[in-house]
Amino acid sequence: MNNQQQRSPYLFLSPFFAIFFLFWLWPLLYSIYLSVTQWSGVGWPKFNGIENYVWLFQDKVFLRSVWNTIIIATASIAVIMPLALFLAVVLNNPLTRFRNAFRFSIFLPASMSLVVASLIFLNMLDPNYGLLRFLVGWFGIKMPDILASETGAMVMLICILTWRWTGYNMLFFLAALQSIPKDVIEAARIDGANRFQTFWHITLPMLKPITVFVLVQSLIGAFQVFEEPLIITGGGPANATLTMALYLYNKAFRGSEFGYASTIALFQFVLIAVLCAIALKVTGALKAEKA
Repeated sequence: MNNQQQRSPYLFLSPFFAIFFLFWLWPLLYSIYLSVTQWSGVGWPKFNGIENYVWLFQDKVFLRSVWNTIIIATASIAVIMPLALFLAVVLNNPLTRFRNAFRFSIFLPASMSLVVASLIFLNMLDPNYGLLRFLVGWFGIKMPDILASETGAMVMLICILTWRWTGYNMLFFLAALQSIPKDVIEAARIDGANRFQTFWHITLPMLKPITVFVLVQSLIGAFQVFEEPLIITGGGPANATLTMALYLYNKAFRGSEFGYASTIALFQFVLIAVLCAIALKVTGALKAEKA
């Protein structure tokens, strides 16, 4: 084998390594460097050691954003995932009429622009001119300003996220359900298992790989929620819907605190990695891979 043949594999791999270095490794290393500096985006960063990290756990606004993000992540797991699985089971049933139409309508929100969807809900919830105001007005009910309430704003944010992402997660469950061999289900029925027993003891265990995937994806997505609170509530009222991603954006591009924003980004990265590792450990996915 000559030198040219030895270099050929590295030549074909070089675009990947170039993209990996420029768009992943270098930004990560530079963010780590900025996290120990104070930099407004002008001039040279000023090294300040671990001061950003010390302030991070004293910043009440940041801690509130972490708590809000955890609430959204919990809702993604406790509300969106079960609802997506339920819809997938219903739409996988051959007795369900107009299945294709329902699949399209449920998935449609996920294909919409985040900005467009957020603006639609913002106008619907307007207490003066919104569609919801006219609907409740028919029953003689005065439309409250839902987004002015801390609890109401968070509930509406979760509802919007549920409306948008349920159909997206449903597709994964639906694809997994359709890949289950029918003869396994038929064998269970012949052995006397009813529908619930078949689902609980056969279908659900066979859905474990896709369930773990949707779980990890939901965790990552929840910690990256940004557009909806930015457009609909701006993080308010009183930081009730401020997420970690939105707080990072505010510090970096509104406050020009790029050093502190990098610290938040690194903490967010580590937190997501730890939570995903815990989720994989709890579900037994890591153990299965090692085996």
